[in-house]
Amino acid sequence: MSAPDFSLLAKRRFGPIFSVQFLGAFNDNLLKFALLFLANFGILSTDPEKAKLLAAVATGLFILPYFLFSSLAGQLADAMDKARLIRWIKAAEVAIMAIALAGFWYLSLPLLLVSLFLMGVHSTLFGPVKYSILPQHLHAGEVMGGTGLIEGGTFLAILGGQLLAGVIPPWEAGLAAFGFALLGFVMSLAVPAAPPSGNGHAIDRNLWRGTRAILATAREGRGVWLSILGISWFFAAGAVLVSEFAPLVSGTLAARQEVATLFLVVFSVAIAVGSLIVNRLLKGQVSARYVPISALVLAAGLIDLWISTSGFEVRTAGASVPQFLGTPGAWHILFDLAVIAVSGGMFIVPLYAILQVASPEDKRSQIIAANNVVNAGLTVLAVLAITGLLAAGVDVPGLIGALGFATLFVALASVWLLPETLFKDVIRLTLRVLYRVEVSGMEHMPRAGERAVVVVNHVSFLDGVLLGAFLPGKPTFAVNTQIARSVWIKPFLKLFRAFPVDPTNPMAAKAMVKAVKEGRTLVIFPEGRITRTGALMKVFDGPGMVADKAEAPIIPVRLD
Repeated sequence: MSAPDFSLLAKRRFGPIFSVQFLGAFNDNLLKFALLFLANFGILSTDPEKAKLLAAVATGLFILPYFLFSSLAGQLADAMDKARLIRWIKAAEVAIMAIALAGFWYLSLPLLLVSLFLMGVHSTLFGPVKYSILPQHLHAGEVMGGTGLIEGGTFLAILGGQLLAGVIPPWEAGLAAFGFALLGFVMSLAVPAAPPSGNGHAIDRNLWRGTRAILATAREGRGVWLSILGISWFFAAGAVLVSEFAPLVSGTLAARQEVATLFLVVFSVAIAVGSLIVNRLLKGQVSARYVPISALVLAAGLIDLWISTSGFEVRTAGASVPQFLGTPGAWHILFDLAVIAVSGGMFIVPLYAILQVASPEDKRSQIIAANNVVNAGLTVLAVLAITGLLAAGVDVPGLIGALGFATLFVALASVWLLPETLFKDVIRLTLRVLYRVEVSGMEHMPRAGERAVVVVNHVSFLDGVLLGAFLPGKPTFAVNTQIARSVWIKPFLKLFRAFPVDPTNPMAAKAMVKAVKEGRTLVIFPEGRITRTGALMKVFDGPGMVADKAEAPIIPVRLD
């Protein structure tokens, strides 16, 4: 799979769930922004302070359900057929939009706020299902592409909902939202069955205890928890950045609202592009390989946006889009936004794919619900931090700079926590340059996570570094206990897992069999020592026994 598989959209096992998700995200933003436009330019147009307060209240009401009901949402999605749950949720959306339509008709802010809160509940319940259902309906090589399409489509839906809310009257927006909700329910009827994978479990209705339980479950897997933290940081940073588009345009850049809309269009489309690019680069493989470099580029883009906006000189107050684009530095700002968004899409999609495939099947929805809780919590903390900086007199470019340096810290942490990605690429490049390494037959190697025993001739102490850099994933090396303790070996253990083996211990072979059965690729030097003649030394039969007992293939590798 070398490119995003758009043919998935035409397949029943993906097309309906994509449509349901797209229409739901579209409706969320259509309702929220139609409400804000009605308040700012209609009901509360003469009281800007109340309008600002309403914006904060609306955001809080939409986020609150993620804290309250995510544990319940995850448990429901794991306990029942996900397709049936989706139909219930989409039927509820039709009723919610009927309430919103009445609110727009009677110009009732209380009714509209109630409908917004209920849509928050709707999105909370739907969130775990939309990702946990993908591994059930998609083949292993399709999960990455499907996730990229879901993410790209979601950001385009968000953009579409916001734009439509700004060009039609509020009552018509309510009518459109009701129609889209009805269409979403119809599409949900085509979602194939997705029965629970476990034996069912009792639903814990204690929301606090349930939330603590799903967070504890999510923290059991290191890769899953790191993915959740990365996803949450991106959404918090993205929410802060997008919320500052309007004050950045109206204040620092002294331009019209249409320029802020241009920023939003560039940002949303570029995220969709990044979501598809990363799938092309990974060829459908679920991997965090590009996460650290994407995070570094994201941080660099934010820091450069701080520099480009801080040095922007206004030529025309109240500039239109053409006037703004004609001002020196404007295209630099748009380029920064595109870089930030493309790298953000490349950062977020692999993490969501890892979250899906690395989570235990019977707890996948609960872990995705935990992700939603952390997302909401980190977003609230980021908003509070930005509010504090604003109160301290920091301008909008300064906020973007602070966000950029915070993201740089996250990026460096990702390089440290995922050493087999960027660090491995650097070592590989160094070896190619210094030793002109050539590799052939890589297509025969097992994928990361597949059980296999790799047997290699032993030429020098560089063999381990060489194999660790070029073998897929993070292989496990059977290393003599004394060598594993060597000071010069330890820095390179980031490239692979060392499996200390004491040749005098009869339990060593049993431990190696267990390691392979766990799904590791175990690398063994069957000669047991470095060659003294340059040719193959005596080969011991231990690796064959390990492969036989672990029911794993033997993959021979020759170093020349």
